[in-house]
Amino acid sequence: MKNCIFLFGLLIFLSSCEERIILESRNQDPIYSSVEILVSYQNNILLDNEDLSIDIYATREDALYERKPIANIKPDVQGRATKGFLDVTLGNIYIRVNEPQFGSYIGVESLVPDVKSFHFVDFASGYYYEEDDTKIKAPKGISFSRPMVGQKSKYERFYGSSSFFNGEEIYRPESITLEIVEYLKDGQYRVIETIEDLNLSAEDIGGVDRREAIWQFDSGLLRLLPSNGNEINSQFFGPMASFGYNLDYSSRPTAFVDDYIKDNPTGYYRFFNMDLPYGLIPESRLCMINNIDINSPSYLQFFTPEEGFLKVFLYGIDKSLAGYNRVEL
Repeated sequence: MKNCIFLFGLLIFLSSCEERIILESRNQDPIYSSVEILVSYQNNILLDNEDLSIDIYATREDALYERKPIANIKPDVQGRATKGFLDVTLGNIYIRVNEPQFGSYIGVESLVPDVKSFHFVDFASGYYYEEDDTKIKAPKGISFSRPMVGQKSKYERFYGSSSFFNGEEIYRPESITLEIVEYLKDGQYRVIETIEDLNLSAEDIGGVDRREAIWQFDSGLLRLLPSNGNEINSQFFGPMASFGYNLDYSSRPTAFVDDYIKDNPTGYYRFFNMDLPYGLIPESRLCMINNIDINSPSYLQFFTPEEGFLKVFLYGIDKSLAGYNRVEL
């Protein structure tokens, strides 16, 4: 008999524990609570992402692993969504919103009986989330690991001769600015390439030439796609754009010969002619991709996943080189 009483009591205890993670029930005398969530999308109260949805979890761990959501709601065009709960016993809920550009937001909200709580999710231009409610400032230049609309990188054109970095580099009065202007879908961004040539007069097309392409970031790969038609028109990528350009930016950093890099402190590489904040790059972050062939021109690209392209150039079989160095905007 004692065993039966013990088992009966244990079942009551377990069932009461289970009720704490259930926010809705059929009790005759329920306690009601609700939460209203407002999503502000890139400083615009009107949402333009039809796929955006909000998941609600009982614990932060569930929100992190996206398991056992207790509710899924979709905001309206004003960014508002409301969810009601019965028999509130948890106290806190965890709100997760996955956004392809701005990252994954996770925030906590307290539920109070007979009270409507209010929760604000702000997807602001130039910031992103990493499974938290703390905004992280995104890089200003076009980043491979965190691309966002509004990022802009500027490069100056140079040419020279001799070995990769030992020869003198002469700069031309020409620059290229790359800017992400629109997010499309599936990791695809529309990028405008603006070429300014100071040799051209204001009457000569204003000295400005604009081109565009689609950059797709997909699991550590950057693909260059045509914006219109079948051809990619890019001066920055040059002839590489014609061969179906792909860059594996998740590659391991490249070991450099000392002659290639000048005046580098221990643990760093420094381009001897780049007096820039990103001229000093930690050894573990600087990468080089090349297709060196002694019988044909080679294309070399120096980058970090965080900062994007730092230096790109063509290296000819006659030891001539021409390309672009990143500069401050």
